[in-house]
Amino acid sequence: MITTKKLMTSIKLPIVTKPMGIFLIVLWAPLLFLAFSGTGGAITLAAVTTLLVAGSSLLIRAARYHSTAHVRTEKLFRQYVGSTQFFDVAVGKDKNFDAAGTGIAYDSGKLYVLDRGVAATIPLDAIRSWEWEIASYTLGHKRSKQLAQINSGFFVRVEDLEKPVWQFMTDDKSTLERWSEILRQAKEGKI
Repeated sequence: MITTKKLMTSIKLPIVTKPMGIFLIVLWAPLLFLAFSGTGGAITLAAVTTLLVAGSSLLIRAARYHSTAHVRTEKLFRQYVGSTQFFDVAVGKDKNFDAAGTGIAYDSGKLYVLDRGVAATIPLDAIRSWEWEIASYTLGHKRSKQLAQINSGFFVRVEDLEKPVWQFMTDDKSTLERWSEILRQAKEGKI
């Protein structure tokens, strides 16, 4: 029997979007104009400092939120699974571009999967199959790359009518190959 528990809700990340980019252009364009005007084309130190502080604080905030989301995901999933032999977590992006927890762990005949904030304990005999995929995308198209990241990962098919497929989102090939081998050896009774 598969048991599930909602561990977290999506965490909003301050991702630079088109409206935010337009806002930054509207904000920085007058500053650049002021920086160059009246100085004969030489930019002032105050203007450069203002631009750097405004831009870097936004990037630092985004990095800090992403780091916090990853630590929170790992902590909650660790509490759920306890001490395990094999363990991986990641913060991916779901279709609404929120941070969503994703993780996978295995120990003593049980697979634990964290899929978009919901954790499941799956007995080994409830696993029908597994596969992994790294989706391709068009270079230079941000939306295409984001969709590829969402559709990439390790997929576990189980005996469950409510949620027959669980996903661990990652596009790291070595991690995907590792989890395929872990489940293969678990099914063979080697681990």
